[in-house]
Amino acid sequence: MTSGPTTIGRGTFASALSSRDLRWFLGHHALAGTGQSLGIVAVSVALFDQTGSTAWVAAANAVRLAPYLLVSGFAGVIAGRMPVRRVLLWSAGLRALALVVLAAAVAAEAPPLVVVALVAAATTIGTPCYPGLAAVVPTVVPAEDLAPANGLLNTIETSSWMIGPAAGGLLLLAGDPAVALLVNAGLFGLGALALLPTRAGARAVAHADEPDEPIWAAFASGIRAAVGSVEVGVPLMLVVIVNVVFGGATVGLLVVAEDLLHTGKAGFGLLNAALGIGGFVGVAITNRVSAMRRPVVGIMAATVVAGVPFALLAAVDVSWVALVLMVVAGAGSVVTEVVAMTVMLRSLPPHMITRVFGLTDSLLVGSILVGSVAAPMLIDATGLRWSLVIVGAALPITAVVAARQLQVLASRGTSRRAALTPRLELLQVQPWLAHASPLALECLAASGTEESLAPGRVVIREGDDPDDFFVILDGMLDVTQRGIVVNRMGPGEGFGERGLLGAMPRTATVTATGGARVLRMRGDVFVNAVNAVPSSADGSVGAGVVARLASGAVVAPVD
Repeated sequence: MTSGPTTIGRGTFASALSSRDLRWFLGHHALAGTGQSLGIVAVSVALFDQTGSTAWVAAANAVRLAPYLLVSGFAGVIAGRMPVRRVLLWSAGLRALALVVLAAAVAAEAPPLVVVALVAAATTIGTPCYPGLAAVVPTVVPAEDLAPANGLLNTIETSSWMIGPAAGGLLLLAGDPAVALLVNAGLFGLGALALLPTRAGARAVAHADEPDEPIWAAFASGIRAAVGSVEVGVPLMLVVIVNVVFGGATVGLLVVAEDLLHTGKAGFGLLNAALGIGGFVGVAITNRVSAMRRPVVGIMAATVVAGVPFALLAAVDVSWVALVLMVVAGAGSVVTEVVAMTVMLRSLPPHMITRVFGLTDSLLVGSILVGSVAAPMLIDATGLRWSLVIVGAALPITAVVAARQLQVLASRGTSRRAALTPRLELLQVQPWLAHASPLALECLAASGTEESLAPGRVVIREGDDPDDFFVILDGMLDVTQRGIVVNRMGPGEGFGERGLLGAMPRTATVTATGGARVLRMRGDVFVNAVNAVPSSADGSVGAGVVARLASGAVVAPVD
């Protein structure tokens, strides 16, 4: 808990980067994140060259994603129980070794099952890394710099997962898959070296007590909210289709490059690079689409932009035209998903957001898996050209079917935001929320309740466990430490953030000096708002969605 905005300034990217340890951790993550997504392009080409079968390519993509579904929760526990620096070092070193072995296996044309097993091993080794990094960031920057520090981490996460496949594609232009995999191993090796100068993360990160509600019960309530509500189900249906198409593209584009464009592995690499470039374009324009008076029109247009280019590939035999189509498809896919998720989250009750969003993370990775596995079956059943037409039509048709309900949901979201405007104005000036997204602020504002305080009422007590975040609406409150008054706060000032962000007991007592009113907001939603810093201006889903499109990685809260 801080004594008020007078003692803590708005954190900036520059001030966050003044932390030497943060710079090294971010450098490590840029290298390791790019390496995590780079090699799959080379593996896909190697397997297809060796077997001529898209089934093996699909298998490699599936095992690359499966660990995020199967072991991410366990990996997050490991990241919290062991020294983070040690976890990251071992992970980077072992992944570098696994990639060297994988490169040797590809060069020697080892059995496909061996190659797929090595891909699974390399991915599984990396699953504790992002939760560990998310947990260590609060230990290397002061509270006022936590928001921009998380913004940098999330931006690197997004960028690396999009740059990796593009870089892998470009490497194939200059060498064979084994060479690309050796470069990939080198990235992990450099990532390990980047950790050597760090001093933080030598101890295990302490976690707050688990919530009283059993995990299974929270999970079940999230499922009920997802399948039993049109507010969640309709936009989620669009998001699932986007990810199924994306998963299928990771396999289908290889066949497009071979059979339609006749450009081989080089063409496949360029098509992946084009999708990555399109993703960046999508992130850049998402804010404008979400801010439209009729965002459903934006969703409809984006779904057409995301789907139709795949259908048009069926009639294209010119490489540069195909590349342009993939840039357009990449942009449309990201915009469709981000805006649909925004509509969904604005319709959810605040207490259900984290549960549904956690379920959504798993569902999205599962959708990519389904797409990558289904693509070979669809191609075998209908032929390449018709499969492209079917995939290209899936998104627009889904959007047309759901258009009316999406319009209703968007209107509800607009009304909800208007009702929250007074609270949003209070939150937007809080130093700790200076970099938070509009959507994250909406969720935080919606979680709040107004409380009237009698004179002498203790709001938070020194030494207690942190629970909520507060903003003063009326009246004055005294801040005391060990019984001594150290500050007096008035309307518009917030307090309670330090214990929440640092996961530590309250450092002071706050007491109403006379009649007062405060806005009390849930602590977990506050922490998520601080951590969910987008790389686009639209909302917290902007960066995370793009990353999940490629990886399924989940941002771990640090409370």
